Amino acid sequence: MAEILIVLVTILEVGVATVIHALLIGRAYAVSGRNSFIAAGLGLIIVLYNGLAISESLLFITNPFNPPSSASSVTALVIDGTVMAITAYFAWTFSKQLQNMFGNRQSLTVIFLQQGVVRFFILFIWDLEDSISNKVLNPFLAGFDTGLENTVSAILICRFILQLRKFNTRVQTVPSVHIASTPGIRGRLQRIHETLIEEFGNSGIEYDLETKNDMVELEGDTALSVGIDTEVRITAEEFPWAINPVESAPGTLGSGNP
Repeated sequence: MAEILIVLVTILEVGVATVIHALLIGRAYAVSGRNSFIAAGLGLIIVLYNGLAISESLLFITNPFNPPSSASSVTALVIDGTVMAITAYFAWTFSKQLQNMFGNRQSLTVIFLQQGVVRFFILFIWDLEDSISNKVLNPFLAGFDTGLENTVSAILICRFILQLRKFNTRVQTVPSVHIASTPGIRGRLQRIHETLIEEFGNSGIEYDLETKNDMVELEGDTALSVGIDTEVRITAEEFPWAINPVESAPGTLGSGNP
């Protein structure tokens, strides 16, 4: 009975971890310039992680007193660290682009929060703690917080995806028209690719930051225009015909003479 319970828990943990890492890979793929090599490399690491997690669970069932291996934890650490590094690099370059475009630099902390770097850093630290505890703690205590880690990780990632969707819904796109899509597997892959870019991309956040910078520039222009007299004044010396058109009109002077 205990073995069956361990197997079920392992399947649940591997499934949750796979979903979390798949979402992280989607974000890394979207912000890395659609680099397929990064997505393929991280996908292979996920497959390796699942295999290691299942094998470690089977070894634990056969020999509970054997100290658990930290291979799966290190693999998860590599995934989270790679995603965090890619996202941090993108956020840094995005901050520099904003500075070049608008002349003022958005707070790097704000950009890191918006890009999910802080969330990914929390997941990275937690995986680091898990890999260390597997070597230091008693085999029965190692990985005691794995369930909590998966729960918190799922909450952080889902909250981040909702934040991305909130930004993306602000962008007014061109009205959709019926466009014939490519049939077959190629068409399905193309739709998956477009969905990844739309859901995990960054267009909405860029639009929001650009709008804020435009509002700042507009407020600055308005402040400069305060106190400037823009009223147009007409003087009789410059425009006599506009002040008294009857007297200044040609042919009206001396109209009483024959």
